Amino acid sequence: DDNEINREFLFGVLANQEYQIAQARDGREAVDLCRSGTFDAILMDIRMPDMDGIEATAAIRAMDRHHSTVIIALTADLQVQRQNQLLERGFDATMAKPVSREDPIATLDRLRAQPDPVEKPSADQPMDMQRALAAAGGNQALVDKLTGMLLRELARFAEPLELARKNEDMETAREMAHKLRASAGY
Repeated sequence: DDNEINREFLFGVLANQEYQIAQARDGREAVDLCRSGTFDAILMDIRMPDMDGIEATAAIRAMDRHHSTVIIALTADLQVQRQNQLLERGFDATMAKPVSREDPIATLDRLRAQPDPVEKPSADQPMDMQRALAAAGGNQALVDKLTGMLLRELARFAEPLELARKNEDMETAREMAHKLRASAGY
């Protein structure tokens, strides 16, 4: 994080949890730290001068030793679409700034509780049920209900989405895809 107050706050919160901590003032410094060491988790500010958090995360993910390192995006952007974009860009979770004292601890605990490694969905298994169950706090009934709702929504959107594509109505297709993506995220 390029903000010294943010770094000190996070350091103070996490130091009380017996974490060993290294601090970086920008993306380049974070990448350099990762070249010289290994980390279980990285809290990465998104907006930083010189090299932003997205570029730094891509560089860190390119290092063999950091493929499975948990990287959490710190962002003031609370839009679900933006948070989903960050997850697609290699982050494991997002935290909204300003961060509360509980946020980093709860997020790190939640990510550590997930099965390791988290398998990516495939054509044979399009949804990671273990991850969905963890996100729903172990509530299988909620996972089943939301999955059923998503399947009905997909069925309802399939024909209009295909029609929009055929008619090259990209604005309508983009709007429908946005709604489906947001639903699928849950």
